[in-house]
Parts: sequence; C-alpha cells; structure tokens
Amino acid sequence: MDLKLLREFIVLARTCNYQEAAELLFISQSSLSKHIHHLEAEIGVPLFERTTRSVRLSEYGDSFNDYAQRIIKLYDEFGKSVTNIRSHKENNLSVGFMPMVGHYGIVELLAIYAKEHPNVNLNMVEQKNTSDLMEQLSSEKCEAIFTAQYIKNDPNSCKLLYKTDDLVVLFPKDHPMANRESVTFSQLRDLNFIMHSSAPMEAEHVRQLCAKAGFEPKVIMTISFSTTITRLVSQGIGICVLNRMQLSDENYPGITMVRIDPPSPFNIYVLYLKKNKRHYATADFLNYVKSQSDSK
Repeated sequence: MDLKLLREFIVLARTCNYQEAAELLFISQSSLSKHIHHLEAEIGVPLFERTTRSVRLSEYGDSFNDYAQRIIKLYDEFGKSVTNIRSHKENNLSVGFMPMVGHYGIVELLAIYAKEHPNVNLNMVEQKNTSDLMEQLSSEKCEAIFTAQYIKNDPNSCKLLYKTDDLVVLFPKDHPMANRESVTFSQLRDLNFIMHSSAPMEAEHVRQLCAKAGFEPKVIMTISFSTTITRLVSQGIGICVLNRMQLSDENYPGITMVRIDPPSPFNIYVLYLKKNKRHYATADFLNYVKSQSDSK
C-alpha cells in the first residue's frame, strides 16, 4: 500500500472537501479523486459516501481512518528513529593506534581534534600489534587506524601519509664516526648494535636495511626506553640506529646523531576503508589529518 495515498485519505477525511484537501496537498482535485478511487479499489470497500454536494466518511472509512493514522504515526516515528541512529553513528569516530607510534604525536593529534570537535564522539582504540589493529579496521570497529607498516595493497582500504621519519645513528661523542655528516649501513658492519625493543617495526626496518647492505647486525642488547639507550651509547657500549622522532627534542650529553646516507624514509600512515560514502565524522577527521600531515 502506498503511504502517500494514506496521507491523502487522512487529509480528505479531515476536511470532507475535495477542493480544500487538494489545495492542502498541492495536487489537482481530479488527481486526488483518482487516488481515493484507487485506494478504495485496493481495499475493496467504499471509504466515502458521496453526493453531488458533499462527501463524508462511510462506516468503512471511519474505521479505516483510525488505522491509517496509526500506520502513518508509526512510520513517521520510525523515520525519526532512523534519523537519530544515523546522526549518532555519523558523529561517532573510533581511531586505532599502537603504543609504539606515540612518539609521532598521534595521541596529541587526537586530543586536539577532540577538543576542536566537541560534536564528535571520539573513541581511541589502542592495540599491541599490527594484526589486531588491522582487524579493527577490516571489521569496521575503527573508522581509521595509524600504523607504521602498510602490510599489503588491500583493495578495501586506502592510506594517507601522516608523518615521514628518517634514520639516524647514535654514536658516542668520542667515536671516530661521530664527526661525520653521514654514514652508510655498510660502514656499521663491525659495530655493536643496541636495538629499541619498544619499536619492533622500526627495529625490523633497521635489520632489513642491514641485510640489504650485506650483513646481520651484531645486537648486544635490546632496550625499551630511549633514555636508557642514549646513556648506554654515551658510555661506549654500542651504537643505535633509530628514527629521529623516537628521541625527544632535548639534548643528550655524550652522544652525537649522524644521518644515514642514502636516506631511508620510515612512513606513518592513516589507513581507512574505501567506501563510496563515509560518515561525516570520518571524512572530517581525514581532512583534519591531511591538514596536519607531512604531505599537505
């Protein structure tokens, strides 16, 4: 049954005047008459008693009027419910990340976004590994995730460059290579390495570059905290290759940072699902990330 016909019936039942009802409905009188006849044919009973001078509800029409109004009321209530659900969903935003990318300012970025967009219900989802993070995205539990490794060219997802980091070598100040502008991985072949255990993807990146240079790094220890690593390097225990942004802006006495040549960028991406239509909050957040990214 066409709900439009029910609405026209309700107006005519209220006015009992074809001309007045047609004007209220912004249709012609003849169209209204055809629609009412069509409705009566569909139901199988006359809804109105008509004379040359007046029209009034029949016994069937009087009963039908009550049901028609209830149907329209329920349908309109459902429409409001859909609008409320859609509005709530479109203003919800879940963003995933791993603790190891914290030194790239992601937590601060999300915090500032939340303050500047109080209408968005932002949920921060922290995951310990990449596979769990990717599952959050693929299952649509997160609208976007920050990751330092784009695993594969998933046809269902897109990536947006957020930050590009570069590798540096930490040397003790009295090391023979400490005064150089740059060094290559090949020149690090015979040195002792200290690895950053809290940044597994960066550490794997360093191992791959060492392998490309034809050697496996001699790792004498793995350390969780950057401050501990800098202290060990300053004491001449070993060197450390890490991303520049893993270190804070403070000066570290007893060490020197030397850049790697050729540069080997380490990228932080925002991944999001490829959809024809994204919710308002998701689209707005991606635009915000673009405005803060290295690719702007």
